[in-house]
Amino acid sequence: MPGDVKICGFDDILYASYTTPALTSVRIDKFLLGSEAVRTLVSMTHSPETAAGIKKVIRPALVVRESTGGVVTP
Repeated sequence: MPGDVKICGFDDILYASYTTPALTSVRIDKFLLGSEAVRTLVSMTHSPETAAGIKKVIRPALVVRESTGGVVTP
C-alpha cells in the first residue's frame, strides 16, 4: 500500500525521523505547555472566580517527512 496511505504521528518523538519512511509528526513545545499550565494554576489560586475565563493556546508545528510524501531535509 505504499503511496496509498499517509501516516502522521503526534508529539514528534525522537525516533520519528529514524523510521523508514520517516514519520511526519505534529510537534508541540512541552516546556511551554508545562509552564503555561503552572502559570494558569497559580493565577487560579490567586483569583478563583476568573478560572472559567482562562484560555491558553499553544500552537503546534507540523514536521513534514516521508510518511506523507514530504521531502526529507537533513
